[in-house]
Amino acid sequence: AITHFEGFKFGGVGSGSLATVTISNKQVFSPITIELIECPSQNSCAQLTIYTGSDVSIREFKCAPGACNGCTYQKDASPDSPVYACDPNAAFSNPMIPPQGVPPTFVPPSFVAPVMPQPPQTPSQTPPAVVTPPALPPGV
Repeated sequence: AITHFEGFKFGGVGSGSLATVTISNKQVFSPITIELIECPSQNSCAQLTIYTGSDVSIREFKCAPGACNGCTYQKDASPDSPVYACDPNAAFSNPMIPPQGVPPTFVPPSFVAPVMPQPPQTPSQTPPAVVTPPALPPGV
C-alpha cells in the first residue's frame, strides 16, 4: 500500500492558479500522508482548490508571500465539508470563506503537478511562510 507521497510543487508564477486538484484514495484501510504542498512563486497557488477525499492528510503547506491568496482545501465539495486556508495568513478574495487554520489527513493523487525549475533565491527575497496544519478531527 502507498502510505506516503512527497507532495506537489507549483513552482512557476501562476502555475496552480485557479486549478482544482482532487485526490482520491481508493486503498481500503490505508491512509496516505502528503508531506508538502509548496507554492514558492507569486500567485503560484492563488485560488487553487484541493479536495483531499477520505484517508488523506497534508503535513505541511509552504507559501511564499502572495502565493496562496484564495487557496483552499477541504475533504470534498459538499456544503458540509469545512473549508481551510492553505495559508491562514494569506488574503481571501472570497469573503464567504473565512480563514480557519490548516488541518491535515490526505492520498496518492492521480494527477502530479510538474516540477518547474526555480531561479536561485536572493537574500532580498522574503522566505516562504511555513504552515503546519493541525490534524483533522476523526471521521472528517
